[in-house]
Amino acid sequence: MQYLEEVPNFSAPSRKDNVRLEFSRQDWSKLTRHARHWMAGTNHPSVLRDPTLLWNSILILANKGIRVGEARTLRWKNVRTEQRHANEPTVIFYVSDKTGGREVVARNAEVLDYLQRIKSLMTNRTLGIYFCSP
Repeated sequence: MQYLEEVPNFSAPSRKDNVRLEFSRQDWSKLTRHARHWMAGTNHPSVLRDPTLLWNSILILANKGIRVGEARTLRWKNVRTEQRHANEPTVIFYVSDKTGGREVVARNAEVLDYLQRIKSLMTNRTLGIYFCSP
């Protein structure tokens, strides 16, 4: 039907790597400073609960190396502790995603403190709720 006078030249689109950004020390300091002020801004327990849960969830993610998608599926039954070192317990998470399951060992024993804070504030809820992104 000869709609085109000449065939256009299509070049292949350039591929750019999708680099995941990380927090710099300055960004992390800013986040921790803001979180402390945010939680100290109220004394009412029902208002303080959500920032405390969020902050402890962030601390767990920062010290675990798990992805947000893996954290969404976390349940209390997927968390266990082992006594690998004489002085402090090791926290182990079993996480699963589309490629299967794996065990992730916490970087430090403070993760157990963060989990205990979350558990003390929760009533009949699953752990994965607090790792969901909006």
